[in-house]
Amino acid sequence: MIRHILITLPLSFPWKTFKEELKKIHDGSEVKNFRVARLPKDVRLYHSSLYVQYEGKIKGYLQITGVKENFEFTCTTTHRKMKGNFIQVSGPFFPLDIPAPTKGFQGWRYYKS
Repeated sequence: MIRHILITLPLSFPWKTFKEELKKIHDGSEVKNFRVARLPKDVRLYHSSLYVQYEGKIKGYLQITGVKENFEFTCTTTHRKMKGNFIQVSGPFFPLDIPAPTKGFQGWRYYKS
């Protein structure tokens, strides 16, 4: 069974900035890292998707290309050093516009697409 992940972007993170980051990973040459407290189980790289919720809507999804435990890197957007567990995505963003009237949450949830 292929499991998909749903994450919520905080409202403090501008959608415009997220779209700029998507341009960097569109061709698959770079990855975007989403920090999570714990890594999901049963994620199949290049088969599972990461769905993005923002402002009460599922805005789209990306292909999960990696999971990293105790990983450290410097963010190319904020130039801050980041350390922790990360879900990595790369490639094109597939836009959606699905109402998802759930409260924001930290971390991730499994999502049935």
